[in-house]
Amino acid sequence: MPPPKDPIKYEEYLKKQSESRKGYVCSEETKLKISKTKLGILKSEETKDKMSTAMIGNKNGRGNRGKHTSEETKKKQSNAKKGIPLSKEHIEKIKLSNLDKFNSGQFKIGQHISPETEFQTGSIPWNKDIMWPEMSGENNPMYGKFGIDHPSYKNPEDRITILHTQIRNSDKYVEWSKLVKERDNYICRCCNIKGGNLHSHHIIQFSVLVENIKSVEEANVSTELYDIENGITYCKSCHDLLSWKGGLL
Repeated sequence: MPPPKDPIKYEEYLKKQSESRKGYVCSEETKLKISKTKLGILKSEETKDKMSTAMIGNKNGRGNRGKHTSEETKKKQSNAKKGIPLSKEHIEKIKLSNLDKFNSGQFKIGQHISPETEFQTGSIPWNKDIMWPEMSGENNPMYGKFGIDHPSYKNPEDRITILHTQIRNSDKYVEWSKLVKERDNYICRCCNIKGGNLHSHHIIQFSVLVENIKSVEEANVSTELYDIENGITYCKSCHDLLSWKGGLL
């Protein structure tokens, strides 16, 4: 029976059709066919809004408008999307949506403050040339604190430790360490185990070689410090044992 042309009767017809199909479950094959027939069909904004509004309060519907997602559901959705790369279009949409969000919690990105309150180029700060007698001279907690008394003071031992760390982290030291391991074929010269956590050790101790070095630049031109023949490969266990016993293993 063809649907009636009268708008009122047509609405009643659709209602009856809907009620008659209540409780009917489509097979997966049918769902796939319906899905394929709708591919490429774009819904208008008006249609989307109508569908979204119709789902409000509908317990049997699949609409999410007006609903609060549980933490468990959020976690499931997050896990399901892990490892899925975002398209360029999606990334651009995220960027645009973030333009309206707060960056520091005070101003929006791209937002201009009113001319009365925002700082203008060439403006003189309000506190320029203002003296603070309560913080000047002997009233200043840092007044008269020099050398070891100053909070930023670093004793000579700390300075040496910092320099040694900078030398060990330099590109030249890393390259020297790599060349020593390559020469020894990545084998510990003590236990003959290959691979693992390997260390390049100075035969003439590192602390002796850098004793008179005052900067990383000085270390970079030292021939003894980066002499491959002065290096030997140890695994971590053997190197720790060496540090405890001293000398070579």
